[in-house]
Amino acid sequence: MKSKIYQSEKVENKDRKFGENPYYFPAMMHDINGSQFPALFTNDQIQVAIDRATRNPEDIETKSFLERIFGV
Repeated sequence: MKSKIYQSEKVENKDRKFGENPYYFPAMMHDINGSQFPALFTNDQIQVAIDRATRNPEDIETKSFLERIFGV
């Protein structure tokens, strides 16, 4: 897995409306055609994703390519 979102890398919500989050966590999404799209995640959205990964550890690939091939 190559994806990373850094908690230390947050951006201010500059035109914040009442009730909106004061900051977001930025990421760059890459689709299969090579196009890139910026994305902004709230802390709550990241926590939902962490909780989902915790409930579904079988869906998280933790072995390297060689470990998968050789069963190490």
